[in-house]
Amino acid sequence: MERVTKSGVSTEQHIDQKTVHPQDGRMRWLRNSMLAVGSLLLAACVAQAPVEAPRAEESQADTNRSYPELLTLSNFNPGLGFTAEAWIKPSKPGFAGYIVSKMGSTQNGFSLFAHSFPSEQNPEEFIVSYEFGVVNSGNNCAYHRITQQRRLPRSEVTLRQHVAGEIHPNGKLDIFVNGERSTTNWNSITGVCPRDLPINIGARQLSDGVDGVFNGLIDVRLSDTARYLDNFSISREPFLKDANTVALYTVNGF
Repeated sequence: MERVTKSGVSTEQHIDQKTVHPQDGRMRWLRNSMLAVGSLLLAACVAQAPVEAPRAEESQADTNRSYPELLTLSNFNPGLGFTAEAWIKPSKPGFAGYIVSKMGSTQNGFSLFAHSFPSEQNPEEFIVSYEFGVVNSGNNCAYHRITQQRRLPRSEVTLRQHVAGEIHPNGKLDIFVNGERSTTNWNSITGVCPRDLPINIGARQLSDGVDGVFNGLIDVRLSDTARYLDNFSISREPFLKDANTVALYTVNGF
């Protein structure tokens, strides 16, 4: 999805009153005709752009983006070897929302979800839970999930964070937060049930609307490989597109 801004430039011409010869008129007519044909050819090229997303779908957006943001990837389903990762920056310490999801009113596909709430012992400390889930074809499409939980000071909840949910080639599920692998929760699948559902950024799409809207900034990259095998050092650089990138969603300045 790309936002294109066209700037109109106003020019003012001052023409001295001179004698206009017929040959000059024909030349101007020919020049204007060629410009008109060129404009029509350019418009035709724009109109023929494909509607369905290519393999790597990129979106550039401003930082006031509202969610959900729809990706035209309903024909994509994750397999054994998949990564859904995101840079997130919640707008407030207490939040709950889908980072990226392929879900509907009656079917689940996969999702990356996060929410936080204040600790009962210390209101300045927040418990942040991150969850990655996917439907298991080996268990009647039951929804299997893996989670990681952290305790953060209020001031750190709204900082930039990296979250990655993975399906390894052997079916094991993993979740990483800022490069650290979960050590308290394990789950696995034998395959992924295919779903003809769109992929949404920042919410879950239902038949009568949306829910679980994420309040904050999101960058997302979906890949058809398990990118991380163990703890890793996160890079502050924006996501890059490579041969394993299925979708790349970026927000300008984030």
